[in-house]
Amino acid sequence: MVNNPDNPSFLTTKGKDLTTLMTVLEKVEVHNMKANRGRAKLSAHAANKLNVYLQDETDILKEYVEVSENGAFKRDDTCNLVMIDASKMQEVNGLLDELRDEDVVIKGGEYSKRYMDFLDFLSEYDGELALAEIELVDNLLEQYEASRLEKEG
Repeated sequence: MVNNPDNPSFLTTKGKDLTTLMTVLEKVEVHNMKANRGRAKLSAHAANKLNVYLQDETDILKEYVEVSENGAFKRDDTCNLVMIDASKMQEVNGLLDELRDEDVVIKGGEYSKRYMDFLDFLSEYDGELALAEIELVDNLLEQYEASRLEKEG
């Protein structure tokens, strides 16, 4: 999260981490209304970003994977996607990897204070999280702490 007088606060993560972020936002038990309001705002913004990410992923796959008449991706007997051209597997995997590693910026805008309320709460959270969730939370809190130091400095 970066605070700059000319720009709204924001959080940056990778596309591949959006699902984990949504899991954390759903999983964390919050009993403080200020923090809950921040979680709700962050969740709404993250859900929008996740929808865009999933649509981008679907658009890539539509170019390389056979689609049934009902619009679903075709799968073989082992549930693997059926490629239109098997020689393009490396190409599609490269595009998907690029999408997964792309930075996703979630802007707080007018809700930056709400984000901060939730992140303050999250920095003291003592519930259980899986390793991937802890790594993501640590990344977000590092951004938040850096922005606080920048603002104070």
